[in-house]
Amino acid sequence: MIFLNQGFDIILFAKEWGGWIVGIITVAAMVIIHLYGRQVVRISCILGQPISLISVRKEVKDQIKIYYKDKAVENLTLIRVKVRNEGNTPIRREHIVKSIEFDFGENSGIIDYSIISTNPEGIKVQLKPEENSIKCYFDLLNPKDEITLQFVCLGNIVKPKVSARIEGLKQIEVLPEEKAKKSTQIGIIYMIIGASMIAISGINLGKSDIGLILFSYGEF
Repeated sequence: MIFLNQGFDIILFAKEWGGWIVGIITVAAMVIIHLYGRQVVRISCILGQPISLISVRKEVKDQIKIYYKDKAVENLTLIRVKVRNEGNTPIRREHIVKSIEFDFGENSGIIDYSIISTNPEGIKVQLKPEENSIKCYFDLLNPKDEITLQFVCLGNIVKPKVSARIEGLKQIEVLPEEKAKKSTQIGIIYMIIGASMIAISGINLGKSDIGLILFSYGEF
């Protein structure tokens, strides 16, 4: 009689919580497989909105002289770029055949460039200017590491062409800032929906197979 009562208690528990337990275990397994499965090399480059710093109208440009770092300018535009390791494997210097290059074209003279921040702090980054472009060098970029760069250009800035040659990487994913935010939100929504569907499936399983198995145990 005691065993029978224990069996009913376990059945009720399985019907109420079994599905959620199965769902949680399944989601955890999916995350582990994603994180520790096959190596994925992926780099995203998120482009911020260009910001006009100085703009002189044509009718007054002969009367006004503006200097930026001792250089006369008429139009200045600033753009920030975030480089992020979106994969699950570290990217080291020895993996890089051709460093990440930001090509602004012939009509946008780069007059200033800088490293705004790294996440985490301490990532060794170096920028080297070339004709109409800037190359970015780093020693190590672990998964989810970020580098934020800033460029100041003459004229109305055009969004740079981003290229690199890195072992295991087909191409760098270039995204506008607003699109990158939407992609992150959509990914979270899909994860929640997937987890909910798995949990619901688990609940149905808990109400049938698990309950029958535990009921047999209770009768014994």
